[in-house]
Formats: sequence, structure tokens, C-alpha cells
Amino acid sequence: MSPKYVTPKQIATRMQVHLATVHRWIATGKLKAFKRNGSRYLILESDVEQMLNPVQPIEIELCSTLASEHAAAMRKLGVRE
Repeated sequence: MSPKYVTPKQIATRMQVHLATVHRWIATGKLKAFKRNGSRYLILESDVEQMLNPVQPIEIELCSTLASEHAAAMRKLGVRE
């Protein structure tokens, strides 16, 4: 299956934000994009999804740490999981 591309205007419409906001996301690197025909941007749909639903390694590490600490505290109390 070939990748699906969207334009900044399509993203702005879908997310109900101003087109300038999408261009700002591109300029700051928040949204990956590449130029087509010199000045028009195209964005991979998967990059839009990644921006909307990022997986933060620090969050995963924090959850893992909290789970370990919780398990240790429960063992100290003699509670079986």
C-alpha cells in the first residue's frame, strides 16, 4: 500500500485550526513535511497521526518505574497480586 499524503490545508480543515498554525508546526519541526514543486508542502498521513498521538519514552519509563514501586510496596505489605 502506498503512503497517503495530505496538504497543510487538509490538516487545518480536519483539525479546525488556521492554515498559518499548520505552517508554524512545519516551520518549528513539530510536524514533518517536505516541499513539492518548490513551495507547496506535503505531509505523510502517518506523520500527522504521530504528531497527534505521540509516544513519549519518558512516559513509558515513568509508568514502568511507578509499577515497580507499587509492586514493591504491595510485597512489603504482604499483599499478593
